[in-house]
Amino acid sequence: MPVRVNQRAVEARERKAAAAAAKAAAAEQEAERKRWEDNDKLVSRKLDRKSQPPTKLTRAQILQRQLKAAAMEKEALSPSDDASLPRLEPNINHIMRAESMQAQLEGRGIVSASTLDDALSQLVVSDGPGEDRHPERRLKAAYRAYEEQMMPRLKAENPTLKRSQLLELLSKQASQMNLGGEK
Repeated sequence: MPVRVNQRAVEARERKAAAAAAKAAAAEQEAERKRWEDNDKLVSRKLDRKSQPPTKLTRAQILQRQLKAAAMEKEALSPSDDASLPRLEPNINHIMRAESMQAQLEGRGIVSASTLDDALSQLVVSDGPGEDRHPERRLKAAYRAYEEQMMPRLKAENPTLKRSQLLELLSKQASQMNLGGEK
């Protein structure tokens, strides 16, 4: 039997060989380029110094720049542009602070409130000790009073229910009445 040759394998080997040869040629060219490259530090420094412009400015250049800046500033503040710019309002915090300090010097007090509740609490005429400023406490007290009033009636209507069940019924009724059925 004659030896058969796999044509695809032969083509693949040829492609690999061509790629390897191209890679070797590129590496050789790069090595040749690096050999001819001038990498002397002193020469490169000289070239860098020659390429950099002088940083020192003359008095005439400084004066010219100042004149340009003044002209630009004058142009920016021209009267025709003044009308197009919005007028800045004074800072309200600074005004309030000044009024507050003036009032303290004169002996009168200024009250500031940012919400309606704060304003109403500041307008209270009497600061009696019996005054309750906590609505949640008033709600809780109202629920307890409702519970004390309605518990005997509920016991009479439902004698077989336990206390916890009666309290649950009371809570449902109170929540329907918006008393906040809290325990």
